[in-house]
Amino acid sequence: MKESEILTGHFTLPAQKGMDNVVKMLCEKWGADAIRDSDGTVLSEELLKMGYDVYSTICLIRADQEWAKAHPEQCQQKYLISCPVTSASDGELRIKIQKGYSREQYKIDTEHNPKKYWEVIDRTTGRVVNTKNWRYLDQTREVLIERPAKWHIYTVNFLVYQIWETTSMYNYITNNWTEEHQMGVDPRQPQTRRHLLKYLDRWLENHPNTDVVRFTSMFYQFPLIQNEKRQNAFLDWSGYLDPMSALAIDEFKKEKGYRLRSEDIVDEGYFNASYRVPKKEYLDWMDFTQKFVRGYTKKCVEKVHKAGKKMRKNPSTFTAGSETKSATLY
Repeated sequence: MKESEILTGHFTLPAQKGMDNVVKMLCEKWGADAIRDSDGTVLSEELLKMGYDVYSTICLIRADQEWAKAHPEQCQQKYLISCPVTSASDGELRIKIQKGYSREQYKIDTEHNPKKYWEVIDRTTGRVVNTKNWRYLDQTREVLIERPAKWHIYTVNFLVYQIWETTSMYNYITNNWTEEHQMGVDPRQPQTRRHLLKYLDRWLENHPNTDVVRFTSMFYQFPLIQNEKRQNAFLDWSGYLDPMSALAIDEFKKEKGYRLRSEDIVDEGYFNASYRVPKKEYLDWMDFTQKFVRGYTKKCVEKVHKAGKKMRKNPSTFTAGSETKSATLY
């Protein structure tokens, strides 16, 4: 085998417009056979003409920001838990539910009835407070609890819209980006689902040089909750918080035969982190989510195949001249 053959193959190099000479040098030195873009980068025409396979990144939920701005009710949602507050009297208790959370990242969901989707919990006893004994005050972003038990601790599980998409926020803060914050839409919403599939069709038509479609941050992200200072309040690389929505709650009941509680997700503020033993309800939620993601991903990959996109050939697996059409999911 020639030395050039030994040193070439099975290596994909991240590339970026404006770094053409460096990319060329590294491709030759490291034996790359493919180049790719990443979040926030694009490939120049010169790079596209170098003869390497091209991986092109697309994040469907962030791809069309104008559409997301026009349909904010289609953004992804999440359950949060308020900071615990101790009642010093038996008169009334007010809890500022968004205290401690980033207002850049979240907007309280007032589109859906709080009495249906939220829970106020007496953490001292573990009992759910009757919906007749509390109400949400939109102007002050507070939940008012009537006749709380004195010296008992209370929290509120509440739904929010994620107005700054998790991965976009992470990259923005880590890299000191200054451009506009990006929103992330929810493909579980029928209107969004149809729009994203049409968008993918157009994107495939407009990327004739792409050999492999790289779906990044496919639909839902790792749970990352920021506080008011842009610091991590919670981070788990393998959680199932972000697929949550009022619609998901309703569809879960239809599929599983019982209603998922907000507390099944909030989990006393632990959010079912990977070190927690999952309960049956959370395992059902994982199964419910995976079923949807698999089904919708299949539709996206079928479109990629139909457009003639392919993955790199593996010499140890495929004979010369063979082609396998595929998409990579990261």
